Amino acid sequence: MKSRLILRASLFAVVSIWAWPAVLSCADEEQVPAAETETTQPSQGPYEWHDKLKRGTVNIITSPVEVARNIQLTSQKESLLSGWTIGLVKGAGEGVVRLGAGTIDLLTFPFNFPNAQKAPLTQPEYVWQKPGVKYV
Repeated sequence: MKSRLILRASLFAVVSIWAWPAVLSCADEEQVPAAETETTQPSQGPYEWHDKLKRGTVNIITSPVEVARNIQLTSQKESLLSGWTIGLVKGAGEGVVRLGAGTIDLLTFPFNFPNAQKAPLTQPEYVWQKPGVKYV
C-alpha cells in the first residue's frame, strides 16, 4: 500500500514537471505575434553517422517534452481543459513516436538503415523545431 502511494506521488511529480510550461503559458493571456510562431528547420545536407547518433540520443532524452509541448499548444489554441485532455493524449503518443525513432536511430547509426541518406525518421527532426511559441 505504501509503495502504491509512493508510485502515485512520483508519477504526479513527473507529469507536473513535464506540464509546467503549459500552465505558465495559459496564465499569460496576451496573444503571440505571428512572427514568433514560425517553424525553424535548418536545411542540412547529407547526414553522417554522428548526426544520426546525436539525433537518436537527443530524441530519446527529449521525448517527454512532447507531452508538455502538446499540452501547451492545445491549451493556447483551444482551452485549458482541452490542453490537459487532448493535448496530454497527443503528447504521449508523439512522445512514444519520438522515443521509438530515437531508439531506432541510436541502434542503427552505423548502418544505412532505414534509408541510405541517414535522414530523420520524424519531422521535425527535433522537438524544439515544432511550430508554436518560441522561448528566447
